[in-house]
Amino acid sequence: TRPNGELTCTRENDPVRDDSGQTHSNKCIMCAEQLNIHLVKFQAGRRTLETWKLIGKKV
Repeated sequence: TRPNGELTCTRENDPVRDDSGQTHSNKCIMCAEQLNIHLVKFQAGRRTLETWKLIGKKV
């Protein structure tokens, strides 16, 4: 992550599978997607600016 909280991932194709069995294009993308899910799930209804920035960031 960057100091401003943004996560930047490469587009390399190195597939990984998470605990639920879903495949992601690489480990960084998997972490970013899981973090987005976590933020939406636990901050629904009171999203912060940082949450919106992370959710809106295309990785």
